[in-house]
Amino acid sequence: MHLVRVELYCILCVFASVCLSQDYATEQETCDTEHESVVSRQFALSLYKTASKLMAQTRNLLLSPLAVGMLLSMVSHGTSPGTPRNEILQVLKQGDRQDIQEFDRCTLSAYHADRFNTPFVIRDKPRRNTARLRTATRLFGDRNLTFDADFVTKTGIYGTEMTVLPIRVNPRLAERQINRWVSRQTDGIVNQIMKRNSLQSNAKIAATCSIFFTGTWSSPFLNASRGVFYRLGKRKRSTDFITSQSPVQHLSSKKLQADLVKIPYDVPDGSNIDPCLILIMPHKGTPIRRVETGLDDGVLQTLLYGNESNHVRIRIPKFQLAGSQKLKFFLKRMGIRQIFIEWRSSLRNSLKVGTKYDGKISVASTVNKIRFEVDEYGTQGFVYHKASDAVRANDFPDYEILTYDRPFIFILYDMFTNTVVYVGRLSDPTGRL
Repeated sequence: MHLVRVELYCILCVFASVCLSQDYATEQETCDTEHESVVSRQFALSLYKTASKLMAQTRNLLLSPLAVGMLLSMVSHGTSPGTPRNEILQVLKQGDRQDIQEFDRCTLSAYHADRFNTPFVIRDKPRRNTARLRTATRLFGDRNLTFDADFVTKTGIYGTEMTVLPIRVNPRLAERQINRWVSRQTDGIVNQIMKRNSLQSNAKIAATCSIFFTGTWSSPFLNASRGVFYRLGKRKRSTDFITSQSPVQHLSSKKLQADLVKIPYDVPDGSNIDPCLILIMPHKGTPIRRVETGLDDGVLQTLLYGNESNHVRIRIPKFQLAGSQKLKFFLKRMGIRQIFIEWRSSLRNSLKVGTKYDGKISVASTVNKIRFEVDEYGTQGFVYHKASDAVRANDFPDYEILTYDRPFIFILYDMFTNTVVYVGRLSDPTGRL
């Protein structure tokens, strides 16, 4: 079996706390799950388009709209009524301002951790060689502050526990304790999500969000062979390519002027996720910027559920993306500004009434560390092989082989919840973020 493992580690350093106020099970009784899915996909594509415009086309890009949405939904409950809260809801909902208050609860419920955290177990043991998606979130608050009791209780409903640390008295110790927790949650893969001096003495809380996805292809790929990847500006890069042995679903979109393929993962019946990797490559002569601008949910749904597709074999580059990105610039460009203004107490509703604190309460910074790797063997030691999965290349001799040898968009999509988990752009298979 061929493994793909991706990890995202986000940290939100804030000068405030966040407050959650709705029970997930209760919300599911009154909220339309299809509405939640549409909302989350619209936000995902909007976030990607904003980031892609702000970054050079020659740079790789990788985001997790799911993680960003989770953080924003938590922060929104701690914001003061009016503009700060409305800005977050408007960006998450991507809809008309007139109906924000009416549908805010259902909009935020799209990012409940419980939608993604049900473990799949066979004979009381997890299937380690199949697709798994888990989220791990935690709030670290300053121990000298009094947090609202309802806030502490309701964060548990979202799968987000509160841990108190000496953030203001000893921020260096707090940083080490946060890093230690993240290291345990990621099996030692990430040991330093917070660099030294990330927490300042006026910080009140830090929120972390980790997303883990591990998956094996439902059908194996051939071993790597060398090939040429054509970067922008007529630059070339020699790199390893892998070829699918079985055909995958393919759509040639005239609207986008791009080729889209869907690569499924191995998922047993009864699993809580149904992931696939979507690759979108512009037709020859079509700028990737044009494809990014025209990308919408309708095209994705046509590939996933329409009847206009055919099947091809594909040849794609092996790649690994790792690094960190600051999200504040992207979010401000999308319209979320008030929570970042230092002189405003835009998150004052998060602390218990009467709590004394120094200064204003606002978001200090948003940083994410992320890793995404695709190859034919696996990553981080998670390698599994099944003799029964052997397929000869000549079993499918009549299928066209489509080579992804120029910049393309990739999307990790969960068909069970109809959610975009990751979205990115590969401009250089040997480069970093």
